[in-house]
Amino acid sequence: MTLWHGRLSGGTADVVMDYSVSIHFDRRLAHDDLAGSRAHVRGLGRGGLLSDDEVATLLETLDTVESELDAGTFAFVPDDEDIHTAVERRVTELAGDVGAKLHTGRSRNDQIATDLRLYAKRELSSLAAGVLDLQDVLVTRAKEAGDTYLPGYTHLQRAQPVLLAHHLLAHGWALARDVDRLVATVARLDVSPLGAGALAGSSLWASTCPVSARSWCCGRPRSSASPCWMTPSPPGRPCCRRRRTRTWPSWPGASPDVSSAT
Repeated sequence: MTLWHGRLSGGTADVVMDYSVSIHFDRRLAHDDLAGSRAHVRGLGRGGLLSDDEVATLLETLDTVESELDAGTFAFVPDDEDIHTAVERRVTELAGDVGAKLHTGRSRNDQIATDLRLYAKRELSSLAAGVLDLQDVLVTRAKEAGDTYLPGYTHLQRAQPVLLAHHLLAHGWALARDVDRLVATVARLDVSPLGAGALAGSSLWASTCPVSARSWCCGRPRSSASPCWMTPSPPGRPCCRRRRTRTWPSWPGASPDVSSAT
């Protein structure tokens, strides 16, 4: 099932399908697509566009699809152009006519924007945690170095002796600034594109966007009728709520503590 299958009387040429399909690499967005779809379904229910029974059926079906993906039993078919098409096809197969309502009030544009934001938030948070682990290693090595000195260079010349621990912790502080940048980026991603539709929003989402944003673990709905990929996102809270504080050794150049979000 392609985006344009209902408009053509014949099938799509294989060369066109080979050029346009992205399922081989965007299937990594599967769980993000499911999370966005759950929020979308709850928003449609909030707006009265789906009955309580339909909302329950769709949420249960999305859980089934997720279980199939996790178990490796999800059967992709040649017409699955991308992960979004594959998920919607399977939901419709399982839920029938109710499954076809999953795309109500939604465009592939805001769906992809939602998936990419969820994916980026998840991956950047994981990356920040990995950087913090690397900082732990640097602290351990700095402690082990003790009073070991090495020559410090400037302009390719030896300038002064410095502690090896000082040198290692300098890299630790640079990494701490990288974590700050990652957390700031996650905060800027924390805006829901749901309801932006194909371009400039939809009246169907007038009352459902805020609740869908919250159920999506998103700080805010978008602040403009235009889709979020066309307007800058204001800073907001990151989805990572727990802060981790590390105490650094009191060597020259080291500060008492560093706080980073994970």
